[in-house]
Amino acid sequence: MNDRCELVRDLMPLYIDGVCSKTSAAVVETHIKDCPVCRDMLGRMKNDELDRAVYEEKEQVLRNQAGFFKRKSAMVGAVIAGIFMIPILICLIINLATGRGLSWFFIVLFALLVASSLTVVPLMAPDNKGLWTLGTFTSSLIALLAVISLYTRSSFFFVAVPAILFGLALVFLPLVIRAKPVAELPIKYKGFWVMVADTVLFGLVLFTSTLPVAERGFMGRAFSVALPFVAFAWVLFLILYFGRSGKLIKAGICVVLLGGLSFTAEMIVNGILGLAVVMPVFRPSVWTENAIDGNVTWIVFLSSLAVGLILIGIGLLIEKRKKRRAHRI
Repeated sequence: MNDRCELVRDLMPLYIDGVCSKTSAAVVETHIKDCPVCRDMLGRMKNDELDRAVYEEKEQVLRNQAGFFKRKSAMVGAVIAGIFMIPILICLIINLATGRGLSWFFIVLFALLVASSLTVVPLMAPDNKGLWTLGTFTSSLIALLAVISLYTRSSFFFVAVPAILFGLALVFLPLVIRAKPVAELPIKYKGFWVMVADTVLFGLVLFTSTLPVAERGFMGRAFSVALPFVAFAWVLFLILYFGRSGKLIKAGICVVLLGGLSFTAEMIVNGILGLAVVMPVFRPSVWTENAIDGNVTWIVFLSSLAVGLILIGIGLLIEKRKKRRAHRI
């Protein structure tokens, strides 16, 4: 590459953008007629410039469309919110006109807030719609239960809320930690803390649901029965979350353990409660009413054992092949 080529290549970006002088443009055009290398480079630069322009135009169109749909969603959400205001105002007027004060008006208000959390919030929230929807739904539902409990002078609120929170956490917490704002937090082992939260909420459910029972020692027995099964859930979690083996091996181990739990669950509960511990009887030739439970228990256990061992075997073979390939490389 000579000095002329270097000079022309420095002028090419200005030439493509059309901002260089006529003299510089003439120099570039004259040079590329005689230099195929610079001519090819100019063609590639024009193509790159065209691709970049198309990409920027596409991004602008997508931004405009996103803004359009956001405005439309906010408009629809505002209309729905206005519709929800109609029954609220009607109930308010009726309550005041009948001289009953604002009694069941709050029940209607918070019931409509629950409905709004599932309809208006997803439409009007600018970002993180799932988190906003889940948060407003949970808070409005708890508020509704609190108002109903106060209005009916009942204590069911303290039993219902922990159960609701446990159910929501069990389903949605694994999704929440993957959502953008939470996923970006500098917290290690988020799955572990989800499991801790589920365990605490489950314990709270046991406590609040057994507290009203007048029978002496009932709460202690309930926690005693639940403890081994909670411990088993933690064992499965630790295997799946922290285990270093392959996915098939971990799945096989969990299937075997689940089969063992299904086989011994009744015996564990009977042993904790001080009842007779009897092993299920396997009589495949007899399927009377008394023999069905034992036969099904054995079939589930043996099937789980077989499936689990097959998964473990396949997983071990795959890992061996990977190690052989790594040694060859």
